Amino acid sequence: MRTQLLPIPACAALAVCVFTYHAMGQQPSDSDSAPGGETGTSAEPSPAPEASPDTMQPAGPPTPTTETQCSDGIDNDGDGMLDCADPDCQADAACSAPPVVAASPTIAEADNQPAQPPPSKTLGLEGVLGVSGRLGSMSSGYDSAERAGIQYGAGVFFSPYRELALGLSYTYSGFGAEEFNPSVNDATGKIRRSLHNGMLNIRAYPLRNDTIGLWVGLGAGITWQTATASGAVTTNDFVQPSRSYQVSAGPDAGLALGAALGMDYDVSNDMAVLASLALTNHRLTSEPLDGSTSPAVPGSGSASQLDFRFAFQYRFDLTGTSAPVTATVQTASSE
Repeated sequence: MRTQLLPIPACAALAVCVFTYHAMGQQPSDSDSAPGGETGTSAEPSPAPEASPDTMQPAGPPTPTTETQCSDGIDNDGDGMLDCADPDCQADAACSAPPVVAASPTIAEADNQPAQPPPSKTLGLEGVLGVSGRLGSMSSGYDSAERAGIQYGAGVFFSPYRELALGLSYTYSGFGAEEFNPSVNDATGKIRRSLHNGMLNIRAYPLRNDTIGLWVGLGAGITWQTATASGAVTTNDFVQPSRSYQVSAGPDAGLALGAALGMDYDVSNDMAVLASLALTNHRLTSEPLDGSTSPAVPGSGSASQLDFRFAFQYRFDLTGTSAPVTATVQTASSE
């Protein structure tokens, strides 16, 4: 059997191809290389775990254990208590600031506020000034020289509601003057009379609003008269035919009854101006008054007087409602 030999050049080419293929199969791949440059095993590496979206975000700072800011409006330590409500802020200056007094409202702001209704229950202090006139002639029988005089006084009035007032008052009235009749006691001169009244009063308001009230009044009480006399009296002495005198007589008490018609004007809830016309009858004696002997000064007897009075009344509110204030107190802002 004949054997055919390959040509030498073909054998050489085949040997080179086999060597090259073997060399390429022994080189390490990228997946087989270790981090330190060492060649790994032929086993395939395990795949890296897939990253989640939460683990990809950077972690925030840790939550504080105490309230770090006491005026930022944030619950810093997450305990459910905000700023000054948290015990951690009790010593903070923002939570212990003194109260701030707000400025009083301006005049324009005060004018825009609704008016307060007048109080329904009050206690009023009243001052009276007026003119008193005597009606008719005196029962003493002496001639009247003057019939008018000045009147003044004071009172206190309680109003359980605005349509009624109960009060106690005192008034002094000049009750005119009379001339002595020389044929009676050989004296000449003038008697000046005064009346003093202590009265219980009641006022009823048939018409009244928040500003003006019309009232009718009744009064009853005691009245007492005093008098002063001055002049000259005869002595039946040739050397000294007369002598001068000046005496004070009284008081002498009696009863008084009166009626009045008046009007109130409320300047404010605690101040009022009153005007009234009053008629009063005095039951007094005409006998000589105590303290007068030479000459004897007779009493005025029963007489009537007509008075025109002005009064100023200051009222205290008894309803217990708070009066409007002109300033408010506010705590420091926590913002």
